[in-house]
This record gives sequence, structure tokens and C-alpha cells, in this order.
Amino acid sequence: MFSWIPIYIELAEKIVVLKSSPEKLIHIVKDMKKNGLLTISLTDHLADGSEMELSALDPFTFFAMFNRGITHKNRIAILEYLKNHFDLKADVPSDFDGIPVVQNTASWFFGNAPNRKEDDIELLWRLAEQAVSQENLDPTLFDKCLNVWGVGLAKLTVGLFWLKPDKFMPLDKLSLSYFNKRNYDINISDHNGYQEFLKRIVTIGKSYKELSLEAYQEETSDDNGQKIGEPLVESLRKRSDFKEFKSIHYEPKVEREKKAWDLIRQYRGAYSKEALNEIFDTVDIGPTNNRWFGSLIAQPNRNLIFETPTETINHWIEQLLFTDQPVEKSLDYCLGKGKIKGASKGLATLFLYLKSPQEDVVWVPATERGLAVLGRLKIKKNLSSGEQYLHFRNAAVQFRKDFEVDGHELDWYLSYFGNQQKKDPIEKSDSRYWTYSPGKGSKFWENHYANGIMTIGWDYIGDVSHIENTEVIRAKIQAKNGDTKSHKNDVLACWDFGYTIKPGDVIFAKKGKSKLLGYGIVQSDYFFDDDRPEHKHVRKVNWIKKGVWDTSDKQVALKTLTDITTYPDFVKHLQSLMDATPPPTDPLPIYDKEKELNNLFLDEAKFDRIIDILKSKKNLVLQGPPGVGKTFIARHLAYALMGVVDKDRVAMIQFHQSYSYEDFMQGFRPNSEGRFDLKNGVFYEFCRKAQQKPADPHIFVIDEINRGNLSKIFGEMFMLVEGDKRGPDFAMPLTYAQDLGDTFYIPENVYIIGTMNTADRSLAMVDYALRRRFGFITLKPGFESEKFRGYLINNGVDALIVDKVIERMMQLNNRIAEDHKNLGRGYCIGHSYFCPANSNQSYDNAWYENVIRTEIEPLLEEYWFDDPDKVQKRVELLLA
Repeated sequence: MFSWIPIYIELAEKIVVLKSSPEKLIHIVKDMKKNGLLTISLTDHLADGSEMELSALDPFTFFAMFNRGITHKNRIAILEYLKNHFDLKADVPSDFDGIPVVQNTASWFFGNAPNRKEDDIELLWRLAEQAVSQENLDPTLFDKCLNVWGVGLAKLTVGLFWLKPDKFMPLDKLSLSYFNKRNYDINISDHNGYQEFLKRIVTIGKSYKELSLEAYQEETSDDNGQKIGEPLVESLRKRSDFKEFKSIHYEPKVEREKKAWDLIRQYRGAYSKEALNEIFDTVDIGPTNNRWFGSLIAQPNRNLIFETPTETINHWIEQLLFTDQPVEKSLDYCLGKGKIKGASKGLATLFLYLKSPQEDVVWVPATERGLAVLGRLKIKKNLSSGEQYLHFRNAAVQFRKDFEVDGHELDWYLSYFGNQQKKDPIEKSDSRYWTYSPGKGSKFWENHYANGIMTIGWDYIGDVSHIENTEVIRAKIQAKNGDTKSHKNDVLACWDFGYTIKPGDVIFAKKGKSKLLGYGIVQSDYFFDDDRPEHKHVRKVNWIKKGVWDTSDKQVALKTLTDITTYPDFVKHLQSLMDATPPPTDPLPIYDKEKELNNLFLDEAKFDRIIDILKSKKNLVLQGPPGVGKTFIARHLAYALMGVVDKDRVAMIQFHQSYSYEDFMQGFRPNSEGRFDLKNGVFYEFCRKAQQKPADPHIFVIDEINRGNLSKIFGEMFMLVEGDKRGPDFAMPLTYAQDLGDTFYIPENVYIIGTMNTADRSLAMVDYALRRRFGFITLKPGFESEKFRGYLINNGVDALIVDKVIERMMQLNNRIAEDHKNLGRGYCIGHSYFCPANSNQSYDNAWYENVIRTEIEPLLEEYWFDDPDKVQKRVELLLA
């Protein structure tokens, strides 16, 4: 705790001696930026709107560079650089406990050129020098600095605290709240008032750094001392949703947003319809072609915006982004007197966020609800739009700082929690309900279910998001058909699919008028996938249930797409028919690797190496002699890879000589009528299931993988099982496919773990094709492991018996390993024969002898079947 203080004090002493050459701080910041560090802006804005580079910095602003809303990782990186640059003796800190920070967009302790007096920076230098080298400050100098544009009491005392934490109490927002709760009247307007206040709080008996930390913890922690919302955040960070966001979506999102801001600046004053579409598309279209910000800047809202004259739109954006007035004033104007159609608070704050992603936050119902779910926001009434946003933003930024969340990922965090708080979508009153036919005769249903999508035809119409009204769609359909009919149902299906359906809507998939096939929840906005051979109009859907339900008593409409929201009784009928409301599920237990390693008798480095091999190869074989825990370890590898104990995502089978492709993949099986039906095998179904949750690892364990005829069992899967041939791009027809369009692929989130007994004489050498596609890990008996010894003792085995087990079995395994002619290391006997299975049993000599007689001796008889004397001798040595 407080490990930051020595380096802060030493750095302050190094910096104040540069008072005669303040431009040197500019050079340091530039060099830091060249080295990829997150620095403050050096761009000054002049009265005429032009820009120029700052020529000098003050020490407080320099310290603000690493005491603002950035992550600890970035702060440490900056301090590592400064330690080397100034040759500091103090260590780089491991914590920043009790340090108040400034806002990213208010890091300077002086104003832009129009608001900056000639001596402002000089005054700040003199105050910093006095704070570091003198016992007392000049009251007049303090008061002058207090009145520098953009400083004020909170910011100035925070800056002084950075330089000398033992001399100055920071009076930031959290500290003021802390003291107000303790009835300290704080009405400070000058140096004398500040000094009087410091004298009053001496009676508390705590240092300034302790008070600052306590103020922070009191405002951001619950009654148990945890940060408010910490259990929810920690749970989220272990989920596959979060891992998918970080690994797939985060970096492209950052790049899109930076590019969009560059475009906003580029088109400043000339925001045409084309320019705005380019900006909106840049920021909104994600790597999987789905809209990131949903309906916020989808086409319907854009169309409303474009009804406004161009000059009005340009004025609106100028007022929002490029004036010196406070953000709340800009928002009050843009959402009040200056409001334009289609431009909600969400769009306005999206623009602000693109300008300052580390300071501003996208303000939509989901992000606001997310903060409330986390217990970090209490909705205040009777505030203007701008004041409401400030209240929301302050809470969001504090959350980001507390949990070291980067600004570009904050909207994802908050939206995640906000959306989780919603009722189950099947019950939401604001959701629409639709019946939908997945192609003629529902021919695309299996494909759509597997890939989590819904599609419609009419590909010749093109991208519906570029079509402004239904008449354009009607004209295209008429031209295609060479008639003048209304084509009402077709037009409505295309328009509804592109514009009316929203994420969260419920889709009932159907076949004809009397069969339901499943239901799902819409996950994305509309997009046009020109790479698809047909049915190019697409939305993502989380298909939740699949089957066949008879609706002949209440038939559904024959149309491709029908909105049934206005028929609540019919909706309830379909829900009850399919039991559509998913049952609540308890959170999955987190896999505790550190704890479980004590039962695996593997060191952490080897366990992690196995996990790394499994991640890279996607296929792994655990080989070893009997009793080394291959199957046991396989399950633990599965849970470790997932991060949770989710048995539903792990399947296990065992190969044998009779196992076939039909069991594994697909084949014809007799039915009760004496006919044959095409049935899917266990691996086929497992892969289809995994395709529904592409972000979640699914692990398929094959026990005794070398006992089966691998070529016969895997068939064409031997190609698809390779780690670099996963996913829909490598889909191919199976042996029993009905046509070339009936394809199958192994998803990237399927991992295969095989186990192989190296002591089985009945098995031939492993197929080379298997060896090339799988990583192989050899497991050895764990008798030498201290974890094994500890495990036995902790489970009630007498220490003398433990010594006997370890000593005798190691001697036996040495003899087996030395028998190169008949056996070798692959035949050593594993430790699991001696792992207690029943806590009520007595683990004494009788137990030990029983294991030797009933498990070890029969194994030795098999090993040395042609030398019974050797077997007898070894058994006697074990029992001696």
C-alpha cells in the first residue's frame, strides 16, 4: 500500500529543477509518445479555431499525464519510462492507493490560448517549486493559481498532493463527500481557508494519504469492503462472452472509432448525407458484419436525420463538439432548443464519446441500466439533459477507473449488465413476435439453426438498408416479375426483415401452416451478405429450442414472415406449446485451478503447457501407462480451458473395435416400423450443439482412442478435425449427405482430447494420420510428487503406509522400465490405484495388501505372463 509515494516525491524533486527550461517537459512528452506511451495532448486551440503546439508545460500538468483516467498498466509504463529517463532510485509502484485523478479531457492545469494568461504556467511552476522545496506556500501565489482558468480548489489541492502527499490534503469530490458526512463545514475560497481546514482535520488522527484512500473506499465499496459491483465484474471477466469481446471485437472497435473521429474532423462544416453515412458505417459495422450500436444509427434513424437541412445538421454537430462551453450546456442545446429529428441522447453522446473515449460515455438505456444494476447509479430527477448526462458520466467514469476498464470497452461492459437485467426476451412487452419460414419447405432450417441466423430470399432487391421506402422494393419485385401487382406480402416481408425486426424480438420458425420447428431471439440488426450463394438478407439469431410441434389446431400464416405481436392469445398458445420460456439457471462454478492441481499431481507449468498445446492444436492425446489418471486429467483440462465447471459442454465416449462411422458421425438405423432412418452420431450432434455457442469452448473426450479403427470411425472427419480446417469455410458433404448442399463442419470452438494406454499389447502402432493431427502428452506415475504424498496423508492414509506405497512402487516401476525387452517405461504402473475413494475406509496395511493382491498382481501377471516366478518375487517384495 502507498508504494507510489517514494517515486512521486523523487520525480517531483527532479522536475521542479527544470523551472528555467520548461520546454524540456514538452520534449519528454514527445519522446514518450514516440515510444508508444499514452501521453497528454500538446495541441493548443487558438481563438480562430486553428491549432498549434504548446511550447511549455507545468509540473502539475506533467503529473496529470499519469494521474488521470487511464489503466494501471499505462500508468506503470509511464513511470517505468520516467524512472529510466531521470535515473530515479525509487521503485516503480505496485499500487496507486489513495491517489485522486483528473478527467482525461481536463488534464491541463491551464486553459487553451484564448483562456490562458501570459503568466499562468509560470505561476504554476513557482507553486510547484515551493510545494517541493519549502515548508510553507506563499498565500498570494496559492490564491493566484487557484484562479487560473480551469483549476479551482479540487484540482489544485489534488496536484499538490501528487507532489507532496504528506503536506497537502486533496479536496476532490470523494474527499469532500467524506468530510461532509462527518460534519466538516467546507467553505474554502483561498489559502487561509485551506490551511484552517487542514488544522481542523488533524484531530482525525490519520495522514492525508490515509484519508484520501478512505474517502475513495467509502464511496466505491460496499459494506464488506468490496468495490461496488465487484462480484458481477469479476464473474463477467471469466465468461466466454467477455473473452470473445476482447479477442474478436475490441481492437476492431477501437480502430473503427478512431477512424470515425478522424472523419468527423475531416468533414467538419461539410457533413453531407454521404459524409454522415460514411461516418456512421465506419463506427457501426463490426467484424462479423453486424451493427455494433444497433438501432442508434440504423437506417430509419438516419432517414430522420437526413430530413433536416444540411446546414442545420452541421450547426448541431458544431455546437456539440467544437465549442468551449461545458458539455452539459452543449447537450442541453442539442437535445432541447437545437434538437433535430433522429438525433437522440444516444447519438449525441456517441459523438462526444468518439471525440473523448476515455472521458465520455455512450448514454443509452442499456448503459444507464447497467450502472444501476451494478449499484453505481441512482437516477436523479428534475435535472436538465446535460446535468443528467454529467451525473451518469461521473458514475460511469468512476466505475471505469475502479475496475481499470478502457474507455473503448466501457459501453460493452455497461450494456452487458443492462441487457442481463432485462426480463427474458420471450416475456418482454416491448418485443415483437414473428412467425418465420426458413426457406421453401423450411429447407434452410438445419443450416440456420446450426449457424445461428435467419435469412430471406429476394436477393435481386439488394441491400435493404440502402432502400428508403417500400415503394422502391415493390418496383424491384414488379420489374423482376414483369407485372404491376402489389406483391403486398413480399414487400412487407422484405421491409419488416430489414427495418421492423429489432434485436430482442422473438422468432418462431415454422414449416407450412401446421408445424413449428423452434424459436429464438434476434441478436443483430439486418445485414446483406453478398458472399452467400442465396438468401443474402441476414440477421443473427440465438436459436434456443428445436423440435417439431403440431399447430394444426391453430394454424400459422403461410407467409414467409408474419408479425403476430398484436395477437397475444396466439403468442401465448405458441409459447405454451413449445414451453418457450427458458428455465432459470444457476451460475456455473468457477474452475479453481490452483486448488485442483493438488489432486492432479502435476506442476502448474506442465498443466499450463498442456492447455497451451490444446489451444493451438485443438486436438490432444494424453498417453501413458495404466493408472496415471489420463481420463481424470482430461476432464480437468476441459474445465480449465472453459474456466468454469460446465458439464454440459463436455462429452465423453470410448472407442472399441466395433465402433463405427455410423456411431460417431451419421448412418442409417432401424426404426420401430422395420425401416431405416438416417440418424446423427454423437460427434455430429456435439458439433451442432457447439455451433450454437461459438464463443464457448466445447470439449469432446475420446477414451482409449487407439482401440478403434480410426480411419473407419473418422472417415472424412480426419481432414476437418485439423486445427486449421475448422469452421464453415471448410464445410463438406458427409458420406450420407442427401445433396452437395447438405454440408457439415467442425466449429473452431470444439476441442478433442483422446486418452491412450501405452501398456495395451493388443494395440498396433497409432495411425500416422492421428499423430499428425494431435498433440501428444505423456503422463507418468506421480509417486515422486510431493502433491501425491500430501494427498494421501490429507485423506487419512498413515504416513508409514504412504512411505511404503511410494518406496515399493518406485522400485517396481524402475524394474519395469529396465525390462527393455518385454516392457519399458510405457508399462510403469500409475498412482491412481492408491488414491483413496472412500473416506470411511481405514487405509492401513490391510488396505495396502488388498490393492497389491487385487489390482497390481493381476497386472504384473499380464506383464510377465511367461515368467510367473518373477511375478511372485515382485509381489513378495511389495508385501514385505
